[in-house]
Amino acid sequence: MGNSKGPLLLLLLLTLLHKLIASPFQQQPFQVSPKLPVLRNNKAIRFDTDGSQLDAHDGKIYYAKEEQVYVLVGAAYSCGFVWNSRYRSWCGVTMYSSKDLISWKSHGVVMEWQKERPEHGFRPKMAYNEKTKKWLLFWNVHNIYYPQLGLEIWSSSTGVFGPYKFASRPELYSTPNDFSVGVHPHTGKAYLLYGYNLADDLTIEEMDDEYLGVTGKRMSLPYKNQEGWDMQWREDRGEFYIIYGICCAYCNGTDTTFIRGTDPLDAKNWTTPQRISMDSCGGQPSFLASLPNIHGGETLLYGSDLWDNGHPNEAKALMYWEPLKINEDGSLPNLTCKPDHELDILHLPSSAAEEEVQRKREKGGPTDPNVDQSSGDEGFKWKCDTPNPLEMESGQHLQTWTVGKDGIMTEVGFSASRMHTDGQLNADVFQFGPYDEVFDSANWVNPPNLGGIVMPMIARRVIMPDEMDWGIKNYKIDLRIPVKKGWRFLLMLGTYGSTNQFCFAIRDVESGWRNETSPRMHAYRYGTAGGTLKYDFKWVPDDKELKFYSIVE
Repeated sequence: MGNSKGPLLLLLLLTLLHKLIASPFQQQPFQVSPKLPVLRNNKAIRFDTDGSQLDAHDGKIYYAKEEQVYVLVGAAYSCGFVWNSRYRSWCGVTMYSSKDLISWKSHGVVMEWQKERPEHGFRPKMAYNEKTKKWLLFWNVHNIYYPQLGLEIWSSSTGVFGPYKFASRPELYSTPNDFSVGVHPHTGKAYLLYGYNLADDLTIEEMDDEYLGVTGKRMSLPYKNQEGWDMQWREDRGEFYIIYGICCAYCNGTDTTFIRGTDPLDAKNWTTPQRISMDSCGGQPSFLASLPNIHGGETLLYGSDLWDNGHPNEAKALMYWEPLKINEDGSLPNLTCKPDHELDILHLPSSAAEEEVQRKREKGGPTDPNVDQSSGDEGFKWKCDTPNPLEMESGQHLQTWTVGKDGIMTEVGFSASRMHTDGQLNADVFQFGPYDEVFDSANWVNPPNLGGIVMPMIARRVIMPDEMDWGIKNYKIDLRIPVKKGWRFLLMLGTYGSTNQFCFAIRDVESGWRNETSPRMHAYRYGTAGGTLKYDFKWVPDDKELKFYSIVE
């Protein structure tokens, strides 16, 4: 017989070896979610817990270990920022937090930005310095009055959500345009990589111990006319991955290419570039993020910005995210661009209040526990209507619903935005009986004395341009009326005195929602005007739905 201690000793050695090489994420005492979260309708609008669109573009998702949250950081556009405009100031950098990458809470602008500054910025990235215990926020600076590019670094000593204050503007070897920051978790060394459009190669520089400057150590690779850089360490592979694509500002279909290497400053160790998508799923490469998964390892998440092809209002831009499984040879797989993806990530611990928010969100409602009817927040796209320049009454929408319980209706909410509008948005709530009352009322809406069946107006909110963002935001109408289960109401959104666009969040729904028994219905107002008092408008029902909700207490 052999030595009985041999197998036991081997088991102990294997256990010790496993602990030594385990991912840093593996030792975190997190509870595993019973089911994996699913990214649905991946090319639709993503909303925060307040019902407004996520406004964090060309940024990245991070895992903040101390706060036990996932953090989305990006450049804001909803304030009306327009690239290269001297009249539309930069909005700054915004952050959101999540426990599951599905439900996101807004933390607003996290830097003490002075809007009178002539610069605007792009591609915000972050790094946590274990030595100084500070979060660093990086963004590249463009001056709109004369050609000048640079990199600014802001720091926070009060946690990942700031506030961030200016710390340095390092003097680099070359001029940075798009850039990224990568940190080696074992050495603590940070590396800054950047390019300058057509002119320069890719440059990687070693940063100092505080991540506020560079040491002078650097190397270059001959990759010109590229941007969309990001750099991410992979613990399971023991190497860095870099993604990028061809230079094309605000384009909605550039490639995604990657290289990988163990030593950022050794040009010979980087692999040959390999393309994983010709169009980045309809966007431009933004980030690679390593996030803790339920198996004790890391899930690699890819992100691209779905720009609106250089539209003046790039608050309309969406985001595409896809988890990637690294191939056995270390290469990245081709992007699938699927609309839905399971996320093998840790569902981080939440408070009771946060769990209630998530529970309500999964049911399709806003965070208020008294929500009665709601369209939910999945699958919505932008819909922008230009009012008729003569009558200024086209571009109207109505959304009906049926009350689900007795009580007091206290709030009706909807999602909308504007751009260079010069008029107001009227949001009206009506009560009606049969649907014929709705469709017979198209010529009545404004002014109210031209015929049709007059429905009782319950409430009106007039929203002026300076009250609205350029990004989709939640707006509410306050009211207080007793209601009974089965009563019908409609929300009517219409412009007045405007020749420019208002935009709404709208989605496709199942066909057949256009009969008398439909619990909800959407229609738009269509027609022409043949003179001062001659109107020929009608409501045209379709298989759409506005983003809305009603609250009954």
